Amino acid sequence: MCELRRPSRSELQALSGDMVGFWRTQTLLAAVELGLLHGLPGTTEQLAERCKLPVDWCARLLRALGELGLVSRQGTLWRTTERGALLHPEHPLSLQEAASHWGRDCSRLWEALPTALRGDANWKPPSFFEQLAKEEARLESYHRMMASYARHDYGALAEHLPHLTSGTVLDAGGGTGTLLHELLHRRPELQGVLLERPEVARLATVPPSLSGRLQLRAGDLFQPWGVQAEAIFLTRVLHDWEDEEALRILIRARESLQPGGRLYAVELLLGTAEPDMSGGLLDLHMLVSTGGRERTEAQFHALFERAGLRLIERQSIPGGIHSILTVTRDGLTPASSSLP
Repeated sequence: MCELRRPSRSELQALSGDMVGFWRTQTLLAAVELGLLHGLPGTTEQLAERCKLPVDWCARLLRALGELGLVSRQGTLWRTTERGALLHPEHPLSLQEAASHWGRDCSRLWEALPTALRGDANWKPPSFFEQLAKEEARLESYHRMMASYARHDYGALAEHLPHLTSGTVLDAGGGTGTLLHELLHRRPELQGVLLERPEVARLATVPPSLSGRLQLRAGDLFQPWGVQAEAIFLTRVLHDWEDEEALRILIRARESLQPGGRLYAVELLLGTAEPDMSGGLLDLHMLVSTGGRERTEAQFHALFERAGLRLIERQSIPGGIHSILTVTRDGLTPASSSLP
């Protein structure tokens, strides 16, 4: 008996698949907005009735979700897979809000990519955070999404910083405080300050278990922070900004850093060794969404130096895409002019 080997995917097929990547994004968005996964397990007919969909069209959506590995069928019964469960709002790492963010809030931003890359004088990056501040529901959704990512990415961050056991930790631009909460729970001798924009600070709460140890502070990263700390975290903050704005934030961080203290910048590092091109797509996303950028380690080194800071250690976070850049201010002064 002759067995035919399944042909490998051609370059044309691979490229075509990349071109229709938005099919996946929009299918996830539809499933979330229709509440389809909330009704599982169930038959096609039951799900169609719950979601008020024609049975045939409900079956079409379920087939697409099956192709994406989000649901499986056993006989007539549909169930969520482990991956599909991440779209349920009650999951501790729920990505329901992320499906809406990527599928609705961000998709149109990419249409401006050619204009942005040309450096067209008429194109300006969106005022992303200012726009969020004007839409309460969207603001809350965005920070629920960011909290899920933080729980996944930074839950074990304390394990990589064994020497951080006492003093005040300032989490600047730390969202609603997921990282800081975890760090304070693991290190009972630490005190914490969460610095965020006023509209975000209003969303943050102090858990009863951290009462007396955690302070919420509304402020502007570009203005004096008005607090001193032995350790400062800038977690995925610098990539939101171009170099001059990132430099201003770093100088403010230096002002707030106690002598002998450490600044921890948690960032993705762009690959530099061939053929590592990792981070390139996220870099373009930062361009069209905030005007920011991802950076190489050498670019961070130069940026820190301009701010009067010195990179002394880089740690990769196992199982993730981020690195911890440990920085000191000792014996250095900013190369750039002082800020107002």
